[in-house]
Amino acid sequence: MFIPIWSDLLFLIFIISGIIVVSHICFPKFLLKIRIFIKKIWDAIYGNTLILKCASFYVFIFLVASFFAPNILVPIQLEQDPSKIATTINGLMSPFIAIAAAILTFMAFWVQYNANQKINSENKRQQIERQFYEMLKIHNDNVKSLYMNNLILLPSRYYSNKEQWQESTAKGKQYMEVALAEFNFIYSITREFTHINDNNQLFHISYTIFYFGIEYAYKNKMINIEFFKEFQGESSKWLTDNKDYMPLSRFSNILFKGHITQLNSYYRHLFLIVKTIVNIDDDVFNYSDKRQFLRILRAQLTSAEQVLLFYNWKSGCGGAWEGKTPNGKENHFFTDYRMIHNINPNNCVAFNKYELMTELTCINPNFKYEGDSREKDPLFELIE
Repeated sequence: MFIPIWSDLLFLIFIISGIIVVSHICFPKFLLKIRIFIKKIWDAIYGNTLILKCASFYVFIFLVASFFAPNILVPIQLEQDPSKIATTINGLMSPFIAIAAAILTFMAFWVQYNANQKINSENKRQQIERQFYEMLKIHNDNVKSLYMNNLILLPSRYYSNKEQWQESTAKGKQYMEVALAEFNFIYSITREFTHINDNNQLFHISYTIFYFGIEYAYKNKMINIEFFKEFQGESSKWLTDNKDYMPLSRFSNILFKGHITQLNSYYRHLFLIVKTIVNIDDDVFNYSDKRQFLRILRAQLTSAEQVLLFYNWKSGCGGAWEGKTPNGKENHFFTDYRMIHNINPNNCVAFNKYELMTELTCINPNFKYEGDSREKDPLFELIE
């Protein structure tokens, strides 16, 4: 009554092979479109997971096995007693079909689980995006709050005995430009007066005066009394004689007081934004996604801000930006995430472009990069 099992298999293989060969020869483009369409449907429903692929394979195996089970297990008895064909087929096929149904049920639960995971991941992504843009708004508000104000006594006119004053202000981005000019001025005076050959020592003295104020540097014995007096006495003359520092003359009365009061909160919040993005789970946002967020943040920073950020790290005040932190963790926000990517070498007078490059690559020579090579994703754009 039944065709032998091997004949069934050979006939099935022959039919399937024939369909595949004819399809490849006669309808290659149509077959390719069908394959692409099926793959899209598969990825949309199941996702590209090995578990579902294996489960689908076993469903197919058990369904095929259910059709051949009666012929394999009891072919002789069926031929001798035809009245038991239906009962026997039902009893032999049912376990295989039940197993296939159980696997299909598992696949349904697995698909639902993956869908829930995707929804949770998408919600988390949206939450992080909202948090990032809120923090970015706070950062821009912090920049706008930076303020430098001074009153200048105007030269008296021969026909007026009244003193006339003019207010000079620098706000936001302009404040950062003036602050960098002040550091460059302090660095030049310190190099002229102290004759220090060690550039790192010269930089640390200059930045201490810039960030904490000249009185702090004197009280902590970083400079002596002679330098303290000479610095204050000669600085105003330098401002008027040197054309490069003429814009600073508008703020001559408030220079060298230190910028820690305003810049401290600015740097702490900026660091918090970067740390928040970098520490996001890679399953939510990968390295390229994080870089894209930080590009948006870095686009808010001028070259002067990036130079001052590097100085803040170099001085030790912002040591957590690059290298080992006190808790033993290593951060590489400058190298791996390019937070000072757009520095203009002309603004960085304390270190030339080669020193700047060497300083960072020595700390993290195997820095991360996008694409297939470091040359296509360099540490800096403006350094040539």
